[in-house]
Amino acid sequence: MPSQGLTLALFLRKQDVPCVVYELRDEEFRKGGDIALSPNALRVLDHVGIYGRVRTQGWNYDTVRMINVAGKYLGSHTWGGLSNYHFHCLRINRDIVRRALLAEVRVQGITVNLNKKCVSISEENGSVTIAFADGEIVSTDFLIGADGIHSLARQYLYPESTARYSGLLVALGHTQRSRIGNALDGMHLPTMFFGKNGTFSILPNDYHGKEIGYFITTDVPDRGQENWNLLEKDKAAISRILEDIVEEKAWPQHVRDLIKTTRSEDFRTWPFAKVPNLEHWMSSSGRVILIGDAAHAIPPSGGQGAASAFEDAETLAYVLGKLSLPGCNLPTLRDNLQVWETHRQQRISQILAYTIQAGNIRKRSSGMMQVFKEWTIWAMFKMYEFGSGGPAWIYTYNAEDILGILSN
Repeated sequence: MPSQGLTLALFLRKQDVPCVVYELRDEEFRKGGDIALSPNALRVLDHVGIYGRVRTQGWNYDTVRMINVAGKYLGSHTWGGLSNYHFHCLRINRDIVRRALLAEVRVQGITVNLNKKCVSISEENGSVTIAFADGEIVSTDFLIGADGIHSLARQYLYPESTARYSGLLVALGHTQRSRIGNALDGMHLPTMFFGKNGTFSILPNDYHGKEIGYFITTDVPDRGQENWNLLEKDKAAISRILEDIVEEKAWPQHVRDLIKTTRSEDFRTWPFAKVPNLEHWMSSSGRVILIGDAAHAIPPSGGQGAASAFEDAETLAYVLGKLSLPGCNLPTLRDNLQVWETHRQQRISQILAYTIQAGNIRKRSSGMMQVFKEWTIWAMFKMYEFGSGGPAWIYTYNAEDILGILSN
């Protein structure tokens, strides 16, 4: 169940806008996997009222230490901090967040319809009609497509906008800290290692640091969707991919130990897909609107996929909240939707540029290119230390600020 859809529903309730959630999967669906939620994501969850429930169910941290496989320090990336951003960064299982949102949706009395597969969307006479596979047909004033990277709502707006493999693969696993003894004692967590075959990141997944997660990010050729699905089921093949990344002799032994002590069922892959840049995130009437991965897919290298979707949800709710104000008319609402779209597209464009750059330094390199990459990383973080550049503009974003640019 997409978290951004539940987040939007909760913010619409706060704005006194009635809504109903339609979800393809059942309540028992588990997507699994862990995500990093930076301060801008956690600010949204705080506004919606669930941050207090999730912050003690994941690993809280402020910086990621960057080193090469030989142990040379390259720099530290600041992701969170109470003094600057009011939130630590949070590494947490995505299902924990989804369950917390769903629980709050039900507390607020918002209707959630499960096992509802949308098969067609149409607009006529000032309303949107949605047909479901079970035969039900629903008409509504607005349809918000929060249906992910393979969005049917996006296909309605742009029939040729198929998601395609981006070139980056994430392979990940997790194990209990007790299985590797004291190998990580004294080590800063999270830490990201840079090697010639890609990057290897280590970070806890739970509040007390008893479960250790890790993942590699590297560039590999496309296998096609069928073969990607087969790879996800072949846990031994995923293990070999991870082992190939750390085949260099310089890699520390505890990195290899993490892979060796992982149960086969705890390996996963994520071949990251991307969607074409869309000129608009809504239909000409403004009644069908896309948010999150349906509108834009943020590469995993910047930790902004979920955060951007949450920002979309909160900012859009403030726009649609105008519906409940006396004297609001549709032309004014459409004008505000265009303001929202422009505002969000500009921010997403900047975030995409940042995350693509972060992804490029995680790709394979060798020889002098590897040396050049490491020097580039070192120089970049030195610039950050002296206040030149850096990602603070990402983490300080407050969705409420959009209220200052909307029409009355």
